[in-house]
Amino acid sequence: MPNALLSQGILPLIVGITGHRDLRPDDVPRLETAVREALRELKENYPHTPLLILSPLGEGADRLVARVGLAEGASLCVPLPMTRTLYEAEFESDASRAEFAELLAKANDVFTLPWLDCNDVKAANCGPSGPHVAQQYAQMGAYIARHSQVFLALWDGQKSNEMLGGTSQIVRFRLEGAPPPYGPPQSLLDPADSAPVIHIVTPRQSNPQPDGAAFSRQDLLPPGTDAADRDRAFANLDKFNADAAANPAAQEAGASINMLLPTEDSVPPMPSGVQAFLQTFGLADALSIHFQRHMTRTLERVFSAVLVAALCFNLFHSLPHASHEKHGGGHGETAATHGESAPGHASDSVNSPGAIASHAADSHGAAHAPVEHAATEHAPADSHAASAEHSESAAAMQEAGIDEPLIDMGHLAGIPWFLWLYLLVVAGNVLFHRRAEKQEFQNKYQDYRALAEGLRVQIFWGLAGLSDEAADYYLGKQRSELDWIRHALRVRNVLSDTASQGNSAGMNADSLLLVQKHWIQEQQRYFIRKTHRELEDLEHCEKRIETLLMFSVGLTVALAITLAAPVFVPWPPLETLKLWIEEPLTHGLVMISIVMLAVCAGLLHGYNQLKARAEHAKRYGRMAVLFDNAARHFERLMSSGQTAEVPALLRELGKEALAENADWVMLHRERPLQVPHAA
Repeated sequence: MPNALLSQGILPLIVGITGHRDLRPDDVPRLETAVREALRELKENYPHTPLLILSPLGEGADRLVARVGLAEGASLCVPLPMTRTLYEAEFESDASRAEFAELLAKANDVFTLPWLDCNDVKAANCGPSGPHVAQQYAQMGAYIARHSQVFLALWDGQKSNEMLGGTSQIVRFRLEGAPPPYGPPQSLLDPADSAPVIHIVTPRQSNPQPDGAAFSRQDLLPPGTDAADRDRAFANLDKFNADAAANPAAQEAGASINMLLPTEDSVPPMPSGVQAFLQTFGLADALSIHFQRHMTRTLERVFSAVLVAALCFNLFHSLPHASHEKHGGGHGETAATHGESAPGHASDSVNSPGAIASHAADSHGAAHAPVEHAATEHAPADSHAASAEHSESAAAMQEAGIDEPLIDMGHLAGIPWFLWLYLLVVAGNVLFHRRAEKQEFQNKYQDYRALAEGLRVQIFWGLAGLSDEAADYYLGKQRSELDWIRHALRVRNVLSDTASQGNSAGMNADSLLLVQKHWIQEQQRYFIRKTHRELEDLEHCEKRIETLLMFSVGLTVALAITLAAPVFVPWPPLETLKLWIEEPLTHGLVMISIVMLAVCAGLLHGYNQLKARAEHAKRYGRMAVLFDNAARHFERLMSSGQTAEVPALLRELGKEALAENADWVMLHRERPLQVPHAA
């Protein structure tokens, strides 16, 4: 299975194990049941992620978990603390050695960890002496604790009798982080690289009374973490595998790999340990590009929909429509009614000082009375004529076989279509935005990009012969949100160790030339291009915003002057212009133009902020300078023959690249895709 995972780039869920050697035979079935339930729960919760048991096959708990894992369809990877010959000599009997050989034959991969004290060529007494053997067991336990996502501890819970390389110490390494020399040095202020432990309370021959109910399961969590953080990390790992298996974009992984390291330049042959990272890099990069395109399209559609919604609302609000006309007619009728009632009031007040004027008004009203009366007399006739005409039209339609329409089309003009269109666009935009959130376009783009960049550094470190792990320096301050990316890097490290048998490829001139060409120089050119592009896009966008606002303000000033000028300058053309501007249609169009110009400027500003172009320009500029300095130092060291100093340079460059990408991820995490408030 690891070989298949190596070639496909799939990320397994690594289940590490620590536990006691002296299990009681009668307890084995119940312990197997507890382990089986834990593994089946993982398979059910994360169906797209294969399980990989990481077990050194020591006596007792190590072999029990390996047996159960193989029976449940998991693959087995065996890290040996020392050579097989020396390791087998540690077992108690020939039967134990036979059991070890049987399980080892079922393992997909086996590799041997180097002697801890032999990392320094000047170390004395290097080899399998007593103290060194205990350190090797501690190193092996720390390796499993640091590189597994699920950590099973078949442990009695006793902390008082901690031994070097014992179960209690390995559990502590898992919960608190492995200190040097078993783990990388860390700042006292940085959180430890720790993770939860699934503790199965296990009696043992030397301690039949464990701390807790025997065979029960307890989840031990490091300070500041909870089970939700762990489950979220596993779920994200499973999503990556699901996307890699089902998304057509994953087929472009080969193109991404070829862009990173062109095939024609891969001379000498790529180290097998580096190939483990290349396949996952190809998948992560291809999927990141795929979801970036989806996110960009979603962003453009959301902002476009907001623009359309704003236009529809302004058209409804500013243009005259049937309801306005009806409202205006109502005022006219009210005025006429008041006008007709005036004579009555005047006659009632005949003795008042205004009696003469009232009498004149009555006379004037009487003069017009015959006309009004005639109009009243003709109204019923007109009504009867219209009714007769409608009846004749209906009869003609029936004779022709045409049904009378159910809806009078004249009434449709009274429906506020622009208001309804506004509501439909807003509702559709919200649904579209929620769909994008549900499918996690933005998070997947950012997470897969972060994973690809971490793997990029790891690949070139591997080519340069560095044994450092990018996970030790990556996203250290985002321990809960992006834990799964460090998990993924650790997984590939394990598969890299199985491919290279735990041995460093070392540094050679040909590999260093690949590092120089495809990492230092390529990234230098990339950041220079991106800096110029972001600055140009930022400048063009700001100019468009400035132009739109200028037109909006200018149109507002022109409207104010046009409406106020006739008051101060009684010139007929100005009065005519004012009357034309005050026409409902003209006035509505002017107001729509003023508002929509400002809305367009606001949307462009929001789009610019969401793309973080100003921040990108600064960061890319800094990274361009950083890689330029690295290129000059690298060239100087190589030309002067100081190749021994190259690893330190590349290590520092990789750490800076990882820090920059972590900042990029968190910058965009603070700018989630949202429907702009202009809606």
